[in-house]
Amino acid sequence: MIGGQSWRVPLGLLLCLGLLCCKPVQAQDANDQRTFPVSLAEAKTAVQGISPTSKGRLPTLEGFVQQNDEPLERYEKGYYECAFQILPAAGGGTTIRASVKVTAWYRDPAGAKSGYRVLSSNGRLEADALDRVAENLSSHAASGLRDAAGAVAVDTQARWSQPVSSSPKGGFGAGGPSLVMPTPHVDTGKPFSLPARTNPEPAKAVSVA
Repeated sequence: MIGGQSWRVPLGLLLCLGLLCCKPVQAQDANDQRTFPVSLAEAKTAVQGISPTSKGRLPTLEGFVQQNDEPLERYEKGYYECAFQILPAAGGGTTIRASVKVTAWYRDPAGAKSGYRVLSSNGRLEADALDRVAENLSSHAASGLRDAAGAVAVDTQARWSQPVSSSPKGGFGAGGPSLVMPTPHVDTGKPFSLPARTNPEPAKAVSVA
């Protein structure tokens, strides 16, 4: 309570603060899924926000796929595409699961078995995709926090602009504080006269040799 007025923090502001402070919980310590303290709708919006970066060409296959029987130098034109599953978490929140499909052109030295093949991801692409989802959720939370803070500021300004109720015995009224100044008392019982003027001695001349 400030200045006799009660203040309430909006629920949206508290939810935004909780999202910014809480770290995503990794379910089963897996790189392909994480649980966030958000609703299904918020998770879907965040996933849709990173859709432009959820597929594309890979500059190299090394570091993104598991090694198989054939050398990676024989593969080219690597391409990846990430799909997401959004599920309600058992303990609350939402679990987002990512799965990546990697394809590349295999160049057979003999030429008989050349063609596109599907390679197994090593989990790095899934982890990167979930990192982008987390960043998108944090960005939306920060935007909601700014909006909530602005609403609180507007409400605060509106409250302080309201006139304060007047007090029955002076004090603070609608026009601001009122002060009662004492009236000076002048005693007119005695005649008032100026003091008699005295004649000072004339100044003596000072000679300088």
